[in-house]
Amino acid sequence: MRDVRLLTALDIDEQDIVTARFVRGNDLIEIMAAVVLEGRVGRLHGVHVQGSGANSLGVRGLLELIAWAKGYFDVGKIRIVGATRTSGAGPGRQPRPFDV
Repeated sequence: MRDVRLLTALDIDEQDIVTARFVRGNDLIEIMAAVVLEGRVGRLHGVHVQGSGANSLGVRGLLELIAWAKGYFDVGKIRIVGATRTSGAGPGRQPRPFDV
């Protein structure tokens, strides 16, 4: 498993949109989402993920970032509600929400 490391402090704007930049191996990953904490559940709405190329993050990388977020926000579950895709596989499609 490659080490996931937060590159800079989280940037949180006045609408609770969080921007985070991570390094995983040689890849730079940027994530934006509206974060809502409800008890032990963290809900990430309108999630945008930018990696170093198509599918460069992959499922394993996404799970590593989710594990990091669970620890950072001290929650037992993360619910991801993705944003409508602007490029890549299926542009214009909104992914189904999922819990991890």
